[in-house]
Amino acid sequence: MRVLIKGLLLGALWSIVLFSAGGCTAVAGKKEALSSETTTVNKLETPAAKEKKESVATLKNDVQRILKKSRKTTGVSDKPGPGIKVKRAKKKVSRREDAGFLTVDKKVYDFGTVEPRQQVTGEFMLKNEGSEPLEINKRIRASCGCTKPILKTYHLKPGESVPLTVKYTVGSNPGVTSKKIWVLSEPPALPERLTMSVKAKVKPVVNVTPEEFRFEIRDGTQNNTSLILESTDGIPFRVLSVASRGNAVKAQKYSHKKDTKHIISVKVNPKELKKSPSGMITIKLDHPKLKRVVRRYKAVLPFSAYPSSKSFYNMKPGESRNVMIRIVSNYGQDFQVDKIVSEKGLIKVLKKSKTNDGYQVNISFTVPENNRSKKYIRDNLLITFKDRPEDSLKVPCYNLISSGYKRDRQRAAGSNRKMINRATGKRSRPVPSVPRKP
Repeated sequence: MRVLIKGLLLGALWSIVLFSAGGCTAVAGKKEALSSETTTVNKLETPAAKEKKESVATLKNDVQRILKKSRKTTGVSDKPGPGIKVKRAKKKVSRREDAGFLTVDKKVYDFGTVEPRQQVTGEFMLKNEGSEPLEINKRIRASCGCTKPILKTYHLKPGESVPLTVKYTVGSNPGVTSKKIWVLSEPPALPERLTMSVKAKVKPVVNVTPEEFRFEIRDGTQNNTSLILESTDGIPFRVLSVASRGNAVKAQKYSHKKDTKHIISVKVNPKELKKSPSGMITIKLDHPKLKRVVRRYKAVLPFSAYPSSKSFYNMKPGESRNVMIRIVSNYGQDFQVDKIVSEKGLIKVLKKSKTNDGYQVNISFTVPENNRSKKYIRDNLLITFKDRPEDSLKVPCYNLISSGYKRDRQRAAGSNRKMINRATGKRSRPVPSVPRKP
């Protein structure tokens, strides 16, 4: 019995092994068949794949066209928004084989130290380094009428050069001065514009001290000063007149005789200086090389407000905004604020407090509720000081409504009117057209 059972078990095992080997060979055969079928299918479906690729490309083009239309209708652009800086690459001018190329031997011509009102002459060499002839525009531009460029020929063959003569009449003010010149070439020549410059250093013929005046509105020691003029080339001259805007600065005493050195005493008119706190003092001379000298003056006001003016934007009717203003003394003296008043009543003082260097005032600016059509609203805050009513300050406050904000507000009002008319069943009456006069 045991021998029979062992024989049966061995036969069953052998049958299982043979069956599994046959299955593996069958599976391998199926895999080979499938691989051969897929290769044949791929070979057969290549035109269909091409059609599919073409359809995908057309779909992409349609999507891009629809996006462009949506950008135009919605106003969305690919440009960067405000505050985003984009560095643009500089265009490199390269030579072309079928066009002329204009060059210059130097970009800057320095005349060195020259006399006032002196006319000097310099030359730039222009050359065509291209393979084709080029034409230069006959309109050679300069940044000032004192600079006159002269060119003999405007047609250059390949390798040909021509001098550009520049006549420059310098000014009378001492210091470094410079002017620019632009030479344009006709297309297809490159570059389209060639930039050059001339510069010179004007030698001072008459030294004037001080270079700038600073005065006070109140009567003080700085308001009585002197102006010194001294010849540097040894040529004597006369002072013809001393003038300023509104006679805010006057000359008291000066000699009308010819001399190499003049001392002019200057006095300030506080009332006129307050009207024009900054300007120029013009001194006319009879020097052969210099006819006038100009010096700047500036008045230091007793008090200042920071900020000196305040601007608001796109405030709605009835809206209020707060701001803080500092009031300081420019003379370093102690002071007291007497009154703070609004001209039109749009500004209210919320808090006033004393500080180490002056006062701190918190104010509120309110747009009136009946403001429906005005784009620009202004009110002034008047600040007066004790014992110094003439030194009052004026701080203007503005509200500016931009055109885009106003247009959106008008559209919103129109849509609300339409909704009300639909709800009530009313119709807006059309505006009758007015006939034109013959």
